[in-house]
Amino acid sequence: DAPTDAECPPGTVLTSCTCYSPWGSCDGARAHGNKCRAFNKINGRGVYAQAICLVPTAGVDVSLAISSPDEVSASCPAGSLLLGCGCHSFWSSCLGARVVVDDAGTRCSAERHDPSRRITVEAFCATLPGSSNWHQVTSNRSDTSDDAPAIAECRGTTLTGCTCVPHSGASCLGALANFNTCTAFNAHGGDGVYAQAMCVALPGQDVALSFWPQPPAWGLALNLNPSDTHNFGWSAEWDDDVNVGSEAAAFSADYLSRTVWNTVPEYIGIARHQSGECEAVKIFQLNATFEYSLLDYFRQMLNGTLDEHLEKNEPLVNESWPPLPGRTIVSVNGTFIEYIPANLPGRHLDPIFGIDGELAFNWWFGNATGGARIAIDDGVTQPCSWCLFRATGLGMELDVGENRSVDEGSVDWWHDAAVVLPPGKQCEGAFCPVQGTDRGAGLAPGAALGQYAMWASSEPEAFRCGKAWLYPESGRIEIVEPPGGP
Repeated sequence: DAPTDAECPPGTVLTSCTCYSPWGSCDGARAHGNKCRAFNKINGRGVYAQAICLVPTAGVDVSLAISSPDEVSASCPAGSLLLGCGCHSFWSSCLGARVVVDDAGTRCSAERHDPSRRITVEAFCATLPGSSNWHQVTSNRSDTSDDAPAIAECRGTTLTGCTCVPHSGASCLGALANFNTCTAFNAHGGDGVYAQAMCVALPGQDVALSFWPQPPAWGLALNLNPSDTHNFGWSAEWDDDVNVGSEAAAFSADYLSRTVWNTVPEYIGIARHQSGECEAVKIFQLNATFEYSLLDYFRQMLNGTLDEHLEKNEPLVNESWPPLPGRTIVSVNGTFIEYIPANLPGRHLDPIFGIDGELAFNWWFGNATGGARIAIDDGVTQPCSWCLFRATGLGMELDVGENRSVDEGSVDWWHDAAVVLPPGKQCEGAFCPVQGTDRGAGLAPGAALGQYAMWASSEPEAFRCGKAWLYPESGRIEIVEPPGGP
């Protein structure tokens, strides 16, 4: 149990504490104030402690959540971010720790070798005013040779935590952070490991349009960040014919290109990403009979006249209303081509990647008192036009109240991005979950699955999403591993 300390310099705060030993001697590590203390196991050959330190800005508050004696996980208080994750056991019972994001929330969870032995799990929690886009990046599995590395990188964001996750058993030698890269190492006889990096965009840390280059036919039409403080709900700038944001922060904040918005696309790609690092994408072929620009779709697309709505028994609050907007299926034959990894975090909660079907714009509901600017219609789970419960999508409005149109917006019920509800479930008002912190006063903040980028093209040209290249014309997807990767 011999300890060794790594201490954060004055003026910084500890956000992660890990143990590393090339001889497999770690009992784990624990925080002691602003120090990280690692422990050598019985008959071990020595260990190293590594502290990750953050220079705090105004309003930053870092705290520690510690598991109870019988627990193997620790959770941060509501409203705070999980920056680092680790565990310790005097009996070598902690095999590794990882960040887990599921329906129960976000927590630091450890794997215990001997159920009869106590382990201590620590979650480093913080409130970071002005930050955005918290996410975790998990590497590919390393190979099984001695000291084989697995590498996870925070692209365009700041690394706040780094941990080693074993594929099985006692495979971890530990993990080391270097700038924005987290490297985990496989032990002798190990079954492979994963590196897990915790990443966050700090105030002033912008990710430019040039960070994610695409072939020339594709233009970035829109980026939606659910936690950048800008309102991109239904009544935002979708139909205003203006620019939103800047190319210098196109993948770190809300963005709309007026130039691309006024083009007439034949293909739309919607990607989920973490600060420009693409995780998944769906590409749709648009209905060629429309020949609308994106501005036309969101400003002028009408779904019949008032008489047609009445003939369909779609009740309206006020018969003097003009024709109701939208509920327009814009794609043909569903998704044209897609890349969605099997392990995409939170896929079942994602309003774009958790539903299969056609791309729809202006998908209103509740007599047009609420709606989603962008939605996926599977013909089953998305509400009918007069249903009072919500559709799930992007650019949301929940309920503006009777005798008002969704276009007017509300103070309490707008939100940038929604969450898919379990089958058969409905929600109302404050009980509806949302993504991120960009939402009206009546809604509670939630975990953001990522940012959403919408690309437009007049040609079925290749599209790059992370290490995947999609070729719409042939339907082929090619995975290209980066040089030097795990």
